[in-house]
Amino acid sequence: MEGATADLLHLGFMEIRFLTAPPLEAHPVDALARRRERANMIADICHQLPGLLAPQRRQPVRPVDRVSP
Repeated sequence: MEGATADLLHLGFMEIRFLTAPPLEAHPVDALARRRERANMIADICHQLPGLLAPQRRQPVRPVDRVSP
């Protein structure tokens, strides 16, 4: 179960990175807003997933230092 949870979180994080990456083409403003909304929805699910699967083992979320490319 932990491996599956880790895989789901990994895929969620990859989707968030894709949705929040700068667009290659000029997208309409409403498309960018929808991408941001979807990224926020996935982030909420990722944050809640460990607690939903095993509430007694949930760890508080710690901020991650961002590394510049």
